[in-house]
Amino acid sequence: MFCPALTATTAMMKIASASTIFLRRLHPNSSQSSERTMMKMASPSTMFLLLLCCSVFIPTASQSDCDMYTAAGRDFVVPLNSQTKDPLRLTWSRDDSIIFRRRRNDVLTGKADDVDENGSLRLKNLTVSQSGTYKPEVVSKTGKVEQNLKTMRLCVIAPVPKPEVSVMCEGSEVTFTCTVPEKDLPQKKDMTVAWYQNDKVIDEMKDWRVTYKVETVEKEDFSCNISNLVSYAVSDPVQQTCYKHIVIVNEDNFGDYIELFYGAVTEDPDRDNTEELLGEGNGISSSIWVFVSSGVGIVLALWC
Repeated sequence: MFCPALTATTAMMKIASASTIFLRRLHPNSSQSSERTMMKMASPSTMFLLLLCCSVFIPTASQSDCDMYTAAGRDFVVPLNSQTKDPLRLTWSRDDSIIFRRRRNDVLTGKADDVDENGSLRLKNLTVSQSGTYKPEVVSKTGKVEQNLKTMRLCVIAPVPKPEVSVMCEGSEVTFTCTVPEKDLPQKKDMTVAWYQNDKVIDEMKDWRVTYKVETVEKEDFSCNISNLVSYAVSDPVQQTCYKHIVIVNEDNFGDYIELFYGAVTEDPDRDNTEELLGEGNGISSSIWVFVSSGVGIVLALWC
């Protein structure tokens, strides 16, 4: 690091001494990565547990033509709601294909445990391809087909993945971005995002990225929660890595101290890492403002 020469020899000695202490604290071992500060987040808000269960009933068709939603990998029961006792024949179909048929006690298509004792259809370990319209047919012993049985349009949706939060430093601002794996990007349009700051929901933050003045969130934890109609997932919490305020006291001369501020860290376009600080060859450039004080106030300021 290069600093302009100081005209006062004593001031130079103070800065050199304090800078040595500072750099030793930052890099006690050159082979180690820069310190990262993270705090474990408490469990997500219970409101998500109340809103998101095994399936979500949509009372109107305004959002889509699905009557019920459930997550892939779960089990689901399509209710029969029949009034016919001991029917002669029970049939279940998905779209145009028969998936279960029973005549009296003989199962002709499917397996006996595909339905429960009431004739409701059991679907196990669902896949997205099992979305469709499920239609029952019940025929009584007299050969009469029961009318007005409910048909259900079921939509099976992949559960959301666990997101991550990336940090980008730009000038005096820091931007936190909620990201999902590339394979899940096609489903991103069906996901919603919410942000936590120190385990509290930020009601007004509904975008996939949020930006702050870096010094206002120096030690704040941020995480994002993504959700769809059947699931949710919360990222690990992160802190900004753009700015740090450190005070180093000169123990040899009571009343003297030096304050050092990281300036905003800027990302090298050839690197995709903004989470390391002042590591040699790490693709990150930064500034340090140094304020030298002696008891009653600041007597010197320089930029390195």
